Amino acid sequence: MVDGSSDPVTPRPAGYDALTSDAGAYEDPSRLVFRAEGKKVLEMLNAVVTADLASVRGDAAFPTFILTPKGRVLADAVVIGLGGEVLIDVPAAAWPGLEKHFGVYLPPRFVRLEPSGLRVVRIHGPRALERERTDPILAALDGPTYTQRDGSHHVVAPYGEGFAVRLAEGYDLYLPPGSGHELGLPEVSDEAWDVWRIERGIPVYGSDVTTENLPQETGLVPECVSFEKGCYTGQEVVARIHYRGHVNRHLWGIQVVGPPTGDQLHAGDQLTHEGKVVGTVTSAALSPVHGWLGMGYVRREVEPGTELVVHPPGEKTDIPIFAIVTSLPIQP
Repeated sequence: MVDGSSDPVTPRPAGYDALTSDAGAYEDPSRLVFRAEGKKVLEMLNAVVTADLASVRGDAAFPTFILTPKGRVLADAVVIGLGGEVLIDVPAAAWPGLEKHFGVYLPPRFVRLEPSGLRVVRIHGPRALERERTDPILAALDGPTYTQRDGSHHVVAPYGEGFAVRLAEGYDLYLPPGSGHELGLPEVSDEAWDVWRIERGIPVYGSDVTTENLPQETGLVPECVSFEKGCYTGQEVVARIHYRGHVNRHLWGIQVVGPPTGDQLHAGDQLTHEGKVVGTVTSAALSPVHGWLGMGYVRREVEPGTELVVHPPGEKTDIPIFAIVTSLPIQP
């Protein structure tokens, strides 16, 4: 692995050290949470998401995709069932398209979506799960994440006036306006979260995932798609790729070679190999550990370890910028 961390003056954004060495709390402004009400909520939602909502009885949270009829990603989402209540967590950037989509595929006589006002606070870091030792509410979530043959769901429990979802490496807290978490953790800045999520290979809707993408391009299929459930919107395309074909590009890590010198990587940069355009950067950030890194879609024939040339849009430079394709998450 190429090390881009030799610059000792690379800034450490607020909360980055907590995310990488202990645990930190990040309030994610990019999500909207709706309550789903109606006579056939789960049945109707199950017909428009890629996860199998009928696979587990009881309280659970299901990471999933919502797709167009042509199998393109309208949104990544989380469907949550808790105490008979059903909620759906979606990207705010995707809502205009989702609202039109739901108007067609979720008849209001069966399903009504109402804004919940809940905030999403993400608790992550290598010691995040240790909070179960001192927080009795989080301790109630103790137990393995249930994993199906394909797709997965997570344990859910009440948390104060909201609720908590236990993930493999942390928690998502859904809290009412004005309420706080009681874990006493450092607050994580937007900049620190962006660096950390790129290092961890966590794509975000609107940049790394859009309606231009097929689920198999994103790397999220094992977590978000069930191939055992019945029909859902876009299923034919997803199943055909899974059983008979492949996609032409994949989301990989992109790491600039050498120490950082100025702005070296941006969303929208083209990536070339042997003079041929083979990819595009979708997210970029300056990491205190790795130097300039990002994520981007690269053609499937380009393997991790391949060296590429970075081309900022509309810019010409006499000094080429080289980067290495890496697997995700990006390793130290």
